[in-house]
Formats: sequence, C-alpha cells, structure tokens
Amino acid sequence: MPGRLELPAPAKLNLCLRVVGRRADGYHELLSLFQPLALADRIILRRTAGPSLTLHCPDSDLDPGPGNLAFRAAELFYGRIGSPPGLEITLLKAIPVAAGLGGGSSDAAAVLKGANRLAGSPLKEAELAELGLELGADVPFFLAAGPAWARGVGEVLTPVTLPPFHYLLINPGFGVSTGWAFKELRMPLTPSRGLAKVEVPSLRGEGEGLYGPLRRLPNDLEPVVEKAWPVVARLKELLSGAGAKLARMSGSGPTVFGLFETEAEATRAAASLLKEAEDQDLPWRILLTRGLT
Repeated sequence: MPGRLELPAPAKLNLCLRVVGRRADGYHELLSLFQPLALADRIILRRTAGPSLTLHCPDSDLDPGPGNLAFRAAELFYGRIGSPPGLEITLLKAIPVAAGLGGGSSDAAAVLKGANRLAGSPLKEAELAELGLELGADVPFFLAAGPAWARGVGEVLTPVTLPPFHYLLINPGFGVSTGWAFKELRMPLTPSRGLAKVEVPSLRGEGEGLYGPLRRLPNDLEPVVEKAWPVVARLKELLSGAGAKLARMSGSGPTVFGLFETEAEATRAAASLLKEAEDQDLPWRILLTRGLT
C-alpha cells in the first residue's frame, strides 16, 4: 500500500439549478447540471506512524479542524472502518471559498478516495458515496466525477456527455452562504415525500445546439443573490458582452461563469475583463479553466 498520495479536488459549475420541492426534513429537492472543471485544489495525504489526524492548510485561513469538511471526511472514514487514522492531510487551495464552486465538498471527496486507497480499499464505491452524502449533498458527485444531471438533494446522478467547453469565472471577492441563499428563496415549493418526479431535460435544441436549452434552464438562486449583491448581475452582463454563449451564476454564488466554445475566445474575454478590474482596482478574482469530460 502507498504511504503518500496526491489527488486533485476539482471545482464544479452548476450550469443550471432548479429548486423543485422541499422535503419534510427541510432539505430542498433540486435539478441541476453539474460540470466538473480543470480548476482544482490539491490534496496530499501521508500515512503517519501514530494514531493522530492532522490537517494543514498553508496560505489559507481555513479551519484545520472539525470545521473543515476534509478533516470530517477523514474522521468519518476511519470511524467507519474502525481504525485509528494515522493520517496527515495537506490542503492546497486554488478554488475560491464559499464561491458556489463546490470546493469544500470536492476536498472531502478527495480525502475519502485517498484515505480508502491508503487503507487498502476496504470500502466499495457505494459505501464511499453513502459516507459522502453524510458530509454534504455534493460529495457523491465528486466521488463519481464526470458531467451529470443531479436530482434529489444532489445525490441522484445521471451521467451526461458535454463538449469540452472553456469557462471564464469571475468571483467578485466575497463569499455567500448556501444556507442563507436557500433560506432567502421566496418561491412556492411542492412538499416532497422522497424524490420529486422531475424529468431530466433534453439538451437538444432544434437549430440552437446546446445553448438554447441551457438558457431556458435558469439558476433559481440567482435572483436571491443578485438582490443582495447587484454586482452579480453586472458580471453576467460583462461576460455576455465579452462573447460568452451563456453567462450565469454557479450554485449559490457569487461566482459567475461565462461559457465559451474555444480557448482563444475565453482568453480574449479574460484579458479584457482583467484590464477592467485592474483599472478600477476591483477585488475580482478572474479564472480561466475548462470543463472536464
């Protein structure tokens, strides 16, 4: 068995996000199209001689203890297999925090996968997914990887094929709590006693390619976040003006993405928006990445 592993923990986009119901336990039923990205944190796992569990987050002010999903993932894994940890985790952040890009969930998934490999793979994929769901609704997606429709609270996944699009991300320099965004959502929701009966939409648009269907599938949390932070709507306008085929907020925000068919188009848009941010001394974080297929 290896004594050290390094794994990527990719970000994801919600190319759309529909809130379709509310369950009795308070969770929301969703329909979303998840796109994993080349933009990724790095997780380094190293087995140690003693039974301790440590998490290092260099160049970051993240909690290195139980407040961090990566730490809790390791605790949960070793609790399930009934073994003392003996693990040192180093988390190198590249994904903005509280940005609607799933960074914390992806870190947790990478720790689960890596710890399982270091321990000789005692848990099967389905068991890891079960642990992941205990940590957060997005964790099972990062364990499975690949673009997918997500239903339920995000754990019911239907793989889908997406082109290798390029994405320009703009984070305006602040975070948004997912819990806050859902709490502020004001829309009539059908009570659900289990998985809402929602059909996965077709991405085939007559004469419109993929973009038409995606444009008709909004992010229901966008109006909530835009009302509190109008800069989100402004960023969407800038990306559309720069040639993005689709400009939308991801997840609970506040990161906004523009979808481009080619790297050259995305690079030109990035250069233009970087100049605007620098000229106005704006705290935007602008990231160029591509979708993983």
